[in-house]
Amino acid sequence: MKIVTILLIQQQDLNKRKGLTNNPTDVIIVLSKREEIKKMRKLVNVRKEYRLNGGEWTDTSIWNHIRYKEESECITKTSEVITNWADALEYVASDKMCNSTVEHTFFRNIPYLRLPKNSCLDYPWREVKEKEFKSLEVRVIYLEFDTNLKALAELLSADEFCQYLKDRGLNTCPMMK
Repeated sequence: MKIVTILLIQQQDLNKRKGLTNNPTDVIIVLSKREEIKKMRKLVNVRKEYRLNGGEWTDTSIWNHIRYKEESECITKTSEVITNWADALEYVASDKMCNSTVEHTFFRNIPYLRLPKNSCLDYPWREVKEKEFKSLEVRVIYLEFDTNLKALAELLSADEFCQYLKDRGLNTCPMMK
């Protein structure tokens, strides 16, 4: 509300200087420009999670996956709901889930899913056989990420890092010795 009030006051001052009236369309233009500035790209940690048989959501990676994305792209949604065992095997085998594999038993060569658990301190894998499987839901979540420039330079690709600097008004990158 304060931003709107300040913009209205600033617009009225500009109108007085230019000799214009306080036309509501002038104020709307200023507000829309302010919204464009506000809708900046942001740093996000992209996480892929799964839920087996309607249980708790489990993260599939212990590493950070930092990206510089538009705010409109950062909407958490369930991307896949798999209820068929063959489809689940195909999905995991196609490398769409981090740290998940399709393994086979030694003697009968029966396939099973090997999915990551939350904790890496104890046995870090969850083995799921066809008898236990009911459904597999997969979603991508975007967590806001905040760090310093040195870490960003290491985590982002070169193009994303340059775009990040440009968006914040740094047209030249400061060099450190």
